[in-house]
Amino acid sequence: MIPIGSARVSGRRGRRDVIPDLLAYGSSDDNVYVHDTSDWSLTETLTEAGGTVPSVTFSPDGSQIAYGSFDDNVYVHDTSDWSLVETLTEAGSTVNSVTFSPDGSQIAYGSDEVYVHDTSDWSLTETLTEAGDNARSVTFSEDGSQIAYGSNDDNVYVHDTSDWSLTETLTEAGGTVPSVTFSPDGSQIAYGSFDDNVYVHDTSDWSLIETLTEAGNNAPSVTFSADGSQIAYGSSDDNVYVHDTSDWSLVETLTEAGRDVNSVTFSPDGSQIAYGSNDENLYVHDTSDWSLTETLTEAGGTVESVTFSPL
Repeated sequence: MIPIGSARVSGRRGRRDVIPDLLAYGSSDDNVYVHDTSDWSLTETLTEAGGTVPSVTFSPDGSQIAYGSFDDNVYVHDTSDWSLVETLTEAGSTVNSVTFSPDGSQIAYGSDEVYVHDTSDWSLTETLTEAGDNARSVTFSEDGSQIAYGSNDDNVYVHDTSDWSLTETLTEAGGTVPSVTFSPDGSQIAYGSFDDNVYVHDTSDWSLIETLTEAGNNAPSVTFSADGSQIAYGSSDDNVYVHDTSDWSLVETLTEAGRDVNSVTFSPDGSQIAYGSNDENLYVHDTSDWSLTETLTEAGGTVESVTFSPL
């Protein structure tokens, strides 16, 4: 495992590019900011979007970065030189969420529907239409066999990616589902809701195994640590809550944000946690003692989404 701050080597399409470990975040100022995590210097500002950027993600090998915008498009850049590789324009409204499949062969994004493209030629391979009112969050399971998305209709839909059939509809949430994620081993799925709760289900039978209720006002972002031992979620009550998944006990409450926490993520090695806020800042903590290690202030608007590059 390569420690944060060192360089990684990408072999995509035979390239051997040395790329620093990165952290990227999208803002309501229409930009994506990319920092080198070794010294937190600003590496690049991506300015293609014509509206707020509510979602940003790296490809699994780190060779590409993609982000969705309120201008209804998805932009994909090459991280070796930050050139624009592709603009995906299928969405009929705001792009709320974008994600790559674990093997990088597909990219999916949620808008009025969920659109799936083949990354070899960017052709549209599938449109998923179950959501009754916009798809707010899209994610693949770690093995790529399933895709799930939350909706403004308060439900989570799960499809089998082999034939795109609907596998399950999860209906526990009492409000919009802006965030959904699988555990790293695929045994659990968790989603946050505007009903202030986070729900966790067992994917073997889709039974509800836990409801996390610490959030005082909405849970717009939820994520597992890379080893699955912790789950964290941000809230509109300005806090981030971290639980131990062995017994669901509350481990830590992070309170640096001055306003709503829109997005939270762990670093790939689990040593750091980062979250973006409506106070226009991004906060990074060391998970060994939860100390604040960095505050990034480049954004000229609310920080809507945050992601680390893969190891």
